[in-house]
Amino acid sequence: MSAPARQFQGWVPVDFSWGNVADAPALESISWMNLSGVSFSEPFFLQTLSRVKSNQNQFRVMKTKPRVLTDILCKGPSSSPSGIIFHLSRCGSTALANCLKLSEGTQVVSEYWPLTQINWKFPVVPDGSIASNTVAEESHLAISASIECLATCRTGQAERVVLKLTSSSLLSLPRIRTLWPNVPMVLLIRDPKAIAMKSLKGGGWMGLIEDSRKNRLLAGLRPDETTSINTNRPEEFAARVVGNYLRVARLNIELFDLVIRHEELAPRTVQEVVTLFGLSTISNAKIRRCLSYDAKSEHKTPYVANCEAGTSTFELAVEREVEKHAIPEFCELMLSISQKCRK
Repeated sequence: MSAPARQFQGWVPVDFSWGNVADAPALESISWMNLSGVSFSEPFFLQTLSRVKSNQNQFRVMKTKPRVLTDILCKGPSSSPSGIIFHLSRCGSTALANCLKLSEGTQVVSEYWPLTQINWKFPVVPDGSIASNTVAEESHLAISASIECLATCRTGQAERVVLKLTSSSLLSLPRIRTLWPNVPMVLLIRDPKAIAMKSLKGGGWMGLIEDSRKNRLLAGLRPDETTSINTNRPEEFAARVVGNYLRVARLNIELFDLVIRHEELAPRTVQEVVTLFGLSTISNAKIRRCLSYDAKSEHKTPYVANCEAGTSTFELAVEREVEKHAIPEFCELMLSISQKCRK
């Protein structure tokens, strides 16, 4: 571990702040939290932070300039993730991440907030191009250095780090691949109607339907495109987002080392991920037990599969929008996966 890393042992960047210049916002400060001895055992990174904050004896924070963090990377060897989990939303990625947390010597970080911040601050446009500038590159250097902090915060020794990203991070796939070109990546997928119906219950990216900037990015609309998002038709928005996710996955299918369908999530496929990421062994019994719980519950609530077949007016409206905006891309994606498997 480098000298700067030793100095900040146990401290993890938890929030990035940029300047107010609209066209080139420079990274101005980084907020840190002391996470010495902390396991990211909750389903999501921010839930772990909430647990630490609730313990007044453990809760410590500080704010520094970005240079403090990037010095960790520049003055010593850096860590890269052992693997990255992408998903189309509501596909079982949190359940997979929870299973991998059973691997000894592994920190699985679900939806690491600073990386999510970067993905929204410097979006990748729908054609897949990345606007290269020194401001974005500074943020990229900072996030790379953050992996070192995540890897060493619990024990002081470098552990494996697995990142489970937000579904919207799929739209930043070209940037993430540039950051970590040799890190294995897994994609979880699901029937698009099931994704849309689950998403329409609220939470996740559905909460961004009123955000005029982010809703266009999620739906895959180009800056010069005149189409607007009808916020009064959530079923159309959901179908457009799922269709866009499917399109991005299809266009980048060669970047994924493994694709898992929601209904395939079982000890066998989890073990495939364990092997792909080079993690320590997990017993099938432990995986099976983990998969029996509601993945997003912090209290080990039993998982109940919902059979959502129905013919309500709303569901029929969702089905029409999915058929229009998502099913064609889903069919193309499945064909691409089949062709990839035959190579």
